[in-house]
Amino acid sequence: MAVMKATGDNNKTEVVRQSQRARETVPLREGMRKLQEAVTAKRGPTPKPIDLKNISDEVSNM
Repeated sequence: MAVMKATGDNNKTEVVRQSQRARETVPLREGMRKLQEAVTAKRGPTPKPIDLKNISDEVSNM
């Protein structure tokens, strides 16, 4: 009964369903980590950063 009052539900079935959904939900950090790993796997290795100072020096020396 206390759970029903806390959730504002009048129906035990709905309280049980909410409880099951809460247990099945993946924590945000875990979900984000999996998503980042999947993107990294598809994208491949991180490219080397561009040295804009070096490029600027080369252009100005021409």
